[in-house]
Amino acid sequence: MALLLDPVNLLALLTLTLLEIVLGIDNVIFIAITTNALPEEKRGLARRLGLGLALGGRVAMVLGVSWLLSLEHPLFSVFGREIGVSDLIIIAIAIAVMMFYSGPVAEFINGHVSVKLQALAFLVLIAVMLILEGVGEPIDRTIVYVAILFAVGVEYLNYRRRRNLERRGGGVIPGQEGV
Repeated sequence: MALLLDPVNLLALLTLTLLEIVLGIDNVIFIAITTNALPEEKRGLARRLGLGLALGGRVAMVLGVSWLLSLEHPLFSVFGREIGVSDLIIIAIAIAVMMFYSGPVAEFINGHVSVKLQALAFLVLIAVMLILEGVGEPIDRTIVYVAILFAVGVEYLNYRRRRNLERRGGGVIPGQEGV
């Protein structure tokens, strides 16, 4: 019981609860849309059943991942570093995040040609950082933030240069039509 009442554990529980509530909103929206096709008298039951199944699925996944993360026996070794189940999960979470965000980022980048190279470099930087964290070799995030701020500063200077040239020339800069 003392373990449950530990402030760190209570904070972790509160954080997870808030995350589950926020993440559960998509379940509510999906279930609300799909149950509209049912007769009015069956919608409430269908919503409760759907949300109950979603809850059961989330609890099962959290317990399953918790169990997998507790496994400490190494599966194999890479460059002298033992890789276990928890390392593979972190690497897989990193890849899933990259896959999820790659589409929206690509659309933004394609619409803003001048930042395309920087965005691709950021994706590579983040991928390497997450993979290194997954194998237990984290990179100091300050280095990553400084690199990003530097690149944004360079892009800002390029923007100012293009804008000043356009003002002086009164039009599009030769060779910069698509930028």
